[in-house]
Amino acid sequence: MELLGHRRNERTCWIVGFGYFVVMIDTKSDKTSTLKFKHNYQHKHNYQQQYMNQSTDWVSYFNEKLSISLILPKDWQIGSNEDFELILLAPAEDNYRPNVGFSKHGFKNPTRPQFEAAIKKTKENQRKDHPDYKLLAEEPCWIDSSPAYHQNYEWKSKELGRSFVQTLTLILTQEDGLYEINGTTLKGKEGDYLPIFEKIIESIRFIEIGSQK
Repeated sequence: MELLGHRRNERTCWIVGFGYFVVMIDTKSDKTSTLKFKHNYQHKHNYQQQYMNQSTDWVSYFNEKLSISLILPKDWQIGSNEDFELILLAPAEDNYRPNVGFSKHGFKNPTRPQFEAAIKKTKENQRKDHPDYKLLAEEPCWIDSSPAYHQNYEWKSKELGRSFVQTLTLILTQEDGLYEINGTTLKGKEGDYLPIFEKIIESIRFIEIGSQK
């Protein structure tokens, strides 16, 4: 079933429009966490504001197998399944649970060309898997000093007869290879959930076992 999401100093910025979004691509990164999406849509619900404005509604979490720490809304559940080593699940809404899934792919001595090839292959697979795939936004960025690629896209499940908006983030690390992060919500709910997905992703820190960061 697909109910838990689809597997898979001076600065110069370019402004690029993709439907619902405007993307700012930073040409001089400071190598910190720098997601730059600027959302055009208006929030019709108070869910996003509830979480983004009250830090007490967020809790920290460390996953030893993935060697990452992050923050998540305190009423989300933490689990795993055959596709994701870690999956964060929001409370059910409209018979669906928005979620963020994490997996890791090992690369020996990973390189930028490998990373670029992985991004290209991912896009090819998305178009192959979803004939109605629509790219909404994409950008290069940095997550905890590691190069990353982030995109938002839309697709429809023929099995469920429902449309989804999904985020995909790929992060290349020298120690642990390639991290893949997928966040999925129902179309129409992206105004509530994409900012939450992005805050979770921006909070990621890679932790060496036995060290403090």
